[in-house]
Amino acid sequence: MLQDNLEYQIHKQIQETCRDCSLILCHPKTWEDLIKETSLLYNNYVDSTFIKYRGIRVYRSLDVIEGIFEVK
Repeated sequence: MLQDNLEYQIHKQIQETCRDCSLILCHPKTWEDLIKETSLLYNNYVDSTFIKYRGIRVYRSLDVIEGIFEVK
């Protein structure tokens, strides 16, 4: 599941840097799959720029491999 992978990446980043995450990057297809998996739709509307996961902005980027999250 994408959500489990993302949770792991967030906790790993926090442990390594001792600070909260400021953003998450993912492939556009992964972004769509995350929305479907977590039901982040609000009245069937999603901001075209980013979504928030646990208060962290999630941005789409073609520089990231599909299915992978980059947490910063």
